[in-house]
Amino acid sequence: MNRLLSPAIGYMLIAVFATYPNFVYGQTAESKKSARPPFKVERSIEGQVFIVTKDRSNIKLALVNVAAYPESDLNSKLSRPLKEARSEFERYQKVKSRNADLKAEMESMQGPLNRETYGSTKYLELHTRYVQVSEDWANTLVELETLKNALSLTTPRRYIDRLSGPIAVSRTDVDGVFKLNLAAGAYVLVATGDRQVSSNSENYEWLVKVNLSKSSQKVILSNHNLVSTKCDECVNIDY
Repeated sequence: MNRLLSPAIGYMLIAVFATYPNFVYGQTAESKKSARPPFKVERSIEGQVFIVTKDRSNIKLALVNVAAYPESDLNSKLSRPLKEARSEFERYQKVKSRNADLKAEMESMQGPLNRETYGSTKYLELHTRYVQVSEDWANTLVELETLKNALSLTTPRRYIDRLSGPIAVSRTDVDGVFKLNLAAGAYVLVATGDRQVSSNSENYEWLVKVNLSKSSQKVILSNHNLVSTKCDECVNIDY
């Protein structure tokens, strides 16, 4: 009985092992194929950063870091810096309002002080209050100046400087030229620059949308698309 079964079993085993390598290698190849990451189309952004002065001179800005953020991620990245900047701005507004109220109270007390007899009880009460208000007013002036120095209240630099985690950064060369290589998609270019003009410093900020879904792009960062212009391609944020 064993002699009759042995050849049959042998033929069956040969047939199984003959197909096994194809099955195993076919499955492995298919697994590798499905695990392969999707092909990313490479795009590029080539551009230049410069400022046009009132006399129409072009000032190229070197050593400017131009950072790229996915447009879909920018709002989440901006949320914390914006919250902090707005909180600081609200503090500035409160101190400014307090300063104005104290100044108005000081001015309103000057008339009555002048009319009261020097040394009288009423005069002393008014004078004591006037001195206290004057001191409070002087303190708010110091605090306002401190807040002004700490905050860039007239520009969005405060929250732009707090952004982190760009997916690519390019630094401009001596001609203000930069280049970024990115996958196809929608991005926001973020950059800040400074220029000394006489004794003053001019600050420049850009938050410019660029779409690389269909093709590479050339971008100029200049006067026309500063954040303050609220241009069509700018990311407009109420700061």
